[in-house]
Amino acid sequence: MAGLAIEKLTLLDNSPTISSLESLLHLVIKPSPEQLSHITSLTNLLTSNDVSKVFTEAAAAPISDNPRMTALVINLVKVPDRTISMLGLDQTSLPPHLFPKQYCRLLIRNMATSLMSLTNPSFFNPTMFCAVIRQLFLTYSEQIRDSQQWWQFLAKWTLQSESSSILCQKMMAQLEVVVMEKSLLAVLKHVGHPHALGRIFGSSLTQGGKYSALLHILFVRGLSDDTPASVACLVGYIARVDRDKLDQLLVKGVRVWNDEVEVDQGEYTHLLGMAWMICATVGQMVEEQIEKVKEMVIKVMMKGMVYWLEAARHKRVLGMSVALVVLGRVGGSVPDWKVENKELLEQLSNLATSMRVVEKEKYEVDLVELWEVGGEELIRNDKDKVIFKTIIKEADTKLKQIKDDLDSDDDDDDLPAYDMSDDTPASKDQAPIHYLREVLDHLSDPESDRHEDCLSLIPKLSSTHLQHEDPSLVHELLQLVLCIHDQQASPVWVTLRQEAITSVVRARPVPAAKCLVRAVYDRENTLDTKFAILDCLQAGGSLLREDGSAELGEYLTMVVGGLCVGGGGAWGRLKVSGLETSILTHTVLGVASMVRMGEHTTGWEGQVTDYLEFLLSVAGAGKRPVQAAVLHGLGVVAALIPPHMLA
Repeated sequence: MAGLAIEKLTLLDNSPTISSLESLLHLVIKPSPEQLSHITSLTNLLTSNDVSKVFTEAAAAPISDNPRMTALVINLVKVPDRTISMLGLDQTSLPPHLFPKQYCRLLIRNMATSLMSLTNPSFFNPTMFCAVIRQLFLTYSEQIRDSQQWWQFLAKWTLQSESSSILCQKMMAQLEVVVMEKSLLAVLKHVGHPHALGRIFGSSLTQGGKYSALLHILFVRGLSDDTPASVACLVGYIARVDRDKLDQLLVKGVRVWNDEVEVDQGEYTHLLGMAWMICATVGQMVEEQIEKVKEMVIKVMMKGMVYWLEAARHKRVLGMSVALVVLGRVGGSVPDWKVENKELLEQLSNLATSMRVVEKEKYEVDLVELWEVGGEELIRNDKDKVIFKTIIKEADTKLKQIKDDLDSDDDDDDLPAYDMSDDTPASKDQAPIHYLREVLDHLSDPESDRHEDCLSLIPKLSSTHLQHEDPSLVHELLQLVLCIHDQQASPVWVTLRQEAITSVVRARPVPAAKCLVRAVYDRENTLDTKFAILDCLQAGGSLLREDGSAELGEYLTMVVGGLCVGGGGAWGRLKVSGLETSILTHTVLGVASMVRMGEHTTGWEGQVTDYLEFLLSVAGAGKRPVQAAVLHGLGVVAALIPPHMLA
């Protein structure tokens, strides 16, 4: 008992030590009649910033005490988890500062107070500070990640003196790669200044595994706050702490940027982040560095433009913009292109401006008073919620009273009140769909749950409305039908989509053919979508033939010529492998059926010519399924052409 009394006396004197804090933490989580008073003692020490004295003591502790300090930090950070909702503890009496948000802010403030008092980097043991950062990211990641005051404190504190910067860098250098990466992302979000990154992290991010993690962020993961400013800040940091790394970064970036698979399969947002990084890197390089890599950059950029020019429109514009900016900066021959997206081109040009002016650092945190942690915040919020609920309850009561008055029967009214208890309120989302414009609105909304209903209505609306609409509406409708996905895993989804596309082909064959043939070669469409398009083109042609449509010849000429690429020139240059074998085989067989349909129609001879040239160009693909399909196609043509024409 005497020992406990001594510990309490030490705590009441507001001079806690590592030993006394260890004893207090043991009492805080131990069920007892005095547990609540021990919890209050701990929160009082945090509120008065007296725990900072423990941090200061730990900063001068020998390395042999590191395991002890790590265990102390784990117990200190986990206090809220081990006490809140604990059985036998009166939850209503818990101090507001015990709850995670305020507890973490208080703990971080004590750590900042201790750092402000340190002056000698030579005798600094950062173990306890590193352990707190690590444990907070593990236990209360959101609280430390979003603590703008803490990260801005580091930026402003390191501005005060060189010793402050060295202390901070020693602390950050001991963090593991994962924790360092999370800290970097937080600093970029709340500080976003290359000079501040240099003072906080030093050169540690450009060394060993931490530099590999940095490259992983730039090339693979991307930044959580992915903006041109954050990417430029990170590249600016590299330029200031290790400028020689810029050559390697640009070479690696340009090679990845112009890789055929990256261009074809990469998401636009990811490619945009890489474009920012490449342009920012070029902007930070001096003329000597640019001369060193100029020849290689020009060669790779010119070679990669072949892939960018064949990409989808938005990717093509991005690739052209990067080429104009980078080639212009390194002194290469700049193509005479007119880029549609002027804002994107200006954004990339600004990033590539050499030796850009760095903005002055401004931080709101006060190094003397640091930041306040409101103790009554939780209570005020709870009161507001109660008042809000009370108001709603009173309003409901009044409405109910009025309704009772209206429904009450007077003596002069013999009509019984109409029972509306089984009525359901009208829902805008479930309103009936009558027009194609309503279908387009639902299909263009990714959050709509009426996609399946729209697909089932398209065949009817195509036969009644689509024939009188502008051809551009046909293109818009088909594009949306091809882009939407089965959100509810419906077993009839595939059938409904094919029926919808086929009905559009039947109603407007020529505009539909123009859109669908182009969609077969669109790299953004998946393989199953391309198979569906080929099947629908064939089914649509069959229906047009049954209807005796006057547009059948023009439709088949457009489809056969488009799929054969005017005789198979592009197909002949294709190296067939993997899934391409399936789509090519399906195309050969599908076009054979449409050539058979086109007999006795206008332009049939041209269809046969295109198809035969197509067969000859793909016959040497070396794949058995393709060769079998080619033999089938030749047999179909031989059966259709009269013998005297073959002689």
